Amino acid sequence: MSEKTFEPKDLARITLVSDPRVNPSECKVLYVLGRMDVDKNRYNYSIWIASPDRPPYPLTKGPSDTCPKWSPTGRILSFLSRRDDSKKSELWVKLEDGEAWKVLEAEAGVYGYEWLGDEELVVLTGHGKPGETVHRIKHLPVWVNGSGYTYFVKQKLQLVRLGGEPEVLVEPGEGEWIGDFAVSPDGRYIIYTLVKDEFKPYLSEIHFYDVIEKTDRVAAENWVVWSVGWTDDPGKAWFTGKNWLEARDKGVSIAHTRLYTINLDGSIECLTCSYPYNISASVNSDGRGPRCGKPVEWSRGIAYFHTSVKGRVFLAKLEPGSAGPLLLYELGDGSIDGFSIGRDCIYYTMMNHREPAEVYCYDPKTDVRKRLTWHNLGFTNKVWLGSHEHFTVKASDGESIDAWIMKPRGFDESKKYPAILYIHGGPKTMFGEGFMMDFHVLASNGYAVIYSNPRGSDGYTEDFADIKGGYGERDYLDLMEVVEEALKKYPWIDPERLGVTGGSYGGFMTNWIITRTKRFKAAVTQRSCSDWISDYGTTDIGWYFTPEAVLGNVEAPPPWLAPEKYMEKSPLWAVENVETPLLIIHSLEDYRCYVGQAVEFFTALKLKGIDVELALFPGENHDLSRSGKPKARIERVKLILEWFNKHLGKGEDGNGSRS
Repeated sequence: MSEKTFEPKDLARITLVSDPRVNPSECKVLYVLGRMDVDKNRYNYSIWIASPDRPPYPLTKGPSDTCPKWSPTGRILSFLSRRDDSKKSELWVKLEDGEAWKVLEAEAGVYGYEWLGDEELVVLTGHGKPGETVHRIKHLPVWVNGSGYTYFVKQKLQLVRLGGEPEVLVEPGEGEWIGDFAVSPDGRYIIYTLVKDEFKPYLSEIHFYDVIEKTDRVAAENWVVWSVGWTDDPGKAWFTGKNWLEARDKGVSIAHTRLYTINLDGSIECLTCSYPYNISASVNSDGRGPRCGKPVEWSRGIAYFHTSVKGRVFLAKLEPGSAGPLLLYELGDGSIDGFSIGRDCIYYTMMNHREPAEVYCYDPKTDVRKRLTWHNLGFTNKVWLGSHEHFTVKASDGESIDAWIMKPRGFDESKKYPAILYIHGGPKTMFGEGFMMDFHVLASNGYAVIYSNPRGSDGYTEDFADIKGGYGERDYLDLMEVVEEALKKYPWIDPERLGVTGGSYGGFMTNWIITRTKRFKAAVTQRSCSDWISDYGTTDIGWYFTPEAVLGNVEAPPPWLAPEKYMEKSPLWAVENVETPLLIIHSLEDYRCYVGQAVEFFTALKLKGIDVELALFPGENHDLSRSGKPKARIERVKLILEWFNKHLGKGEDGNGSRS
């Protein structure tokens, strides 16, 4: 392993490998390869192909080729792109050894597509242009994180024939929105979801469209649906989501996502309702590439899907008549990020805490796993990457909390080191076997990094995840008890040099923590919420997410009817308790936690006389740390490192320790 310090600029060395798509007739797989181009301040994405019997090679040159798919016979491949610096989303197709040609473009985006035979595709597109002088908005949300203003977008579900004109199949009404869709194996039906109530965008109708008869009917109403697809039975589809009545009681953001089947007559069966874990891939990573694959695939009567369990993402399979899902532990010791089920092999991308995702294949008949790509070998060999150690904490109420520590580069047990508590977002996500460049930069520069899955995290039971109406209560205790246990277990941590940081929910908790304790000598809050009152009406999910977070129910009263509770749960209203130096990092186009959250907190702390700085990133959104432009991502990490260096200090040996 290299002893070279992992500097912020080294973020550009990583190769992003994602979105495997297996050929339906041969043992070979498409995937997306991405690299940062710092000079042009963009990502270059191209489509590559790999197989067990030959080295991987590129099929397209990019620079913005993503979302690859094979036609049903595997003869043609397709992908999304923006060629020649086009502002429009484009759909391209090509033979494996031929030139690519464009079959469709959409000025407001391609939201998804699927093949319908080898000569036709079904494509969900957006059309329209924003107003040049004024934005006249009639519906919620005002904006969407990562997309900006979307009030002008009109969706169309279209049939696109290679060499022919598109035919509109479904066109939602004003204020309605198609979420996901899929084509049946025989090409006869399209299942899709439709949001009709702008005040409850978490609720969908499930529709079946008959391609031959040109008829559309509602099969189910009032479901929380994330994704849809088909079993290998043309008369039976599947969807992942939540029963509304159950989700309303347990919490829309708390209830686990389940796997259901739905027949053409609308009858629904839950396949995983007795399964204790979430049907999701929720491990945190800041080293992911773009993904378009479905979370569930059906093959020979078996359902395969992601599931998050105690810091790892497994691939699970559910066979007909079985008592429950079987986790495929044999695929490796990391987290599965994407997968595609082939005729003879399972192809997947996998990462762990010290290695970015690469492509693997697994042969169930021989029980042999093979790694197909080594794109990050140059990166992992040239910079220091830490290893983490897992430990468990028995919380004060008896619950067991998973936690990890990454020791600093050049660790010497006889010395004292500063440590950073890093809090994940969500809150229903998790830390564990996900590659986090932030952790490695901090550890490489002399800091121990402590991270955990407190109450509210994914990877456990619904009861464990249930902190609705209680943000800053049991989760706060868990985090502080993790820190206290780390100080006992690792006496080389300097208790006088502790820092805390996190993003989104982790940013909220950073704000909350510094209003409750003086334990930390420096803090960095990222894309955070500081005031639930203003968050309610300024963000793309605020009017339903915030009532559940603060009052415990998506249908709870708004702030103007219950201001005291919203204030009680807002760090802004406890700002008089803050003494910790704070760096606030926020993006100017963050519509998930609007920039006003950062400005309000900064203003209050500045007027109070606290050592506080505000770093605002133009042109970036809530996903700055994960998919922001390369220069902004590098600058963000530099700012975090500089802030902790300034306030936690470095030892005489220059690597963060004190003898």
